Amino acid sequence: MFLTILCMSVSAFICLLVPAIIAIVMIIKRRGSLKAFALGIIVFSMAQLLIRIPVLNLFQNTVWFNLFTATSPMLYVILLALSAGVFEEGGRLLGVKLFLNHDETTWDNAFVFGLGHGGVEAFSLVGIKYIGLIADTLSGKNVAAVSGALAYTYLLGGFERILAVILQIGLSMLVFYAIRKKKPLFLLYALLAHTFIDSYSYILSLMGIKMGVWLTEGTLAVIAVLTIWLIVRIKSAFRDKISEVGGL
Repeated sequence: MFLTILCMSVSAFICLLVPAIIAIVMIIKRRGSLKAFALGIIVFSMAQLLIRIPVLNLFQNTVWFNLFTATSPMLYVILLALSAGVFEEGGRLLGVKLFLNHDETTWDNAFVFGLGHGGVEAFSLVGIKYIGLIADTLSGKNVAAVSGALAYTYLLGGFERILAVILQIGLSMLVFYAIRKKKPLFLLYALLAHTFIDSYSYILSLMGIKMGVWLTEGTLAVIAVLTIWLIVRIKSAFRDKISEVGGL
């Protein structure tokens, strides 16, 4: 039981606190603003938790929607992923355009914005769930957690959230760059990347290609590494004197 609780606690800590800690350190060092971090939290909360997810829940109670998902699963998966991209990237666009001025659309603010966006996603979708699992395990209600699943599998949730936060930072970079440099094509890049990340494993599954947990996480890790490369490479392009992306 101890190892199971420990693994759950590590994942919960990652989901609930790590993005906030990194953002606070950056803000204290004046490498990002609290305003940008808070805006990232608000944008995800509004776009997903208060609008998109409730609307999808309403649709799931309708006959036409259930018929559509059953008869056109491939199109459903693509549209579902696209809707996530539209709401989140559209939310980023509106949030930055409405509440940040040109001088605030910096690389550092894009980074802390992504931490806020990805952090509240991790908190709301995974962190709270793990807190509940820990409580149930300690009270003896979650017997399967101790006797069935291997303890290390509970680390996957935290590992996946680390990858997801990296991806959210990368997507924020693209949107911030698009706004700062007036290059709307980068908004399209962010939308397409978001749609692909959210849908590729489901599409492959519908095509009969079962990736499994480890291959799925490994693919996400590769995408996250590429995203880190993007985050590093795009930093110099945020300077006002640079008009083109250069080596990107």
